Amino acid sequence: MGENDAWQAAITLIMDGSIVGHDPKAFSRLGDRYEDHRRS
Repeated sequence: MGENDAWQAAITLIMDGSIVGHDPKAFSRLGDRYEDHRRS
């Protein structure tokens, strides 16, 4: 995980939010907090 991804993940966890994107390798460890916008 790169530095920018780490910041996004940390803020998501602190604010009890979700990340919407298309980088499952970087954010899969967030579990239900990660939503892949390309997933059908």
